[in-house]
Amino acid sequence: MKPEDVIIREVYVVRLWENPSKFNEKEVGSIEMILQDIKGDRIHASIPNPILKKWLGNI
Repeated sequence: MKPEDVIIREVYVVRLWENPSKFNEKEVGSIEMILQDIKGDRIHASIPNPILKKWLGNI
């Protein structure tokens, strides 16, 4: 993906929850979110455990 192909949108986190890992219920398997843009359109997003640490500070 080229830099000119990237579109940046401002979104709000409407709802956020953690799903436990399939293998260890004490670990977070993923973070799930409902995101909403300024027009009111909503989308579901998931952050799986392997990349969770990279994105956790940006949520």
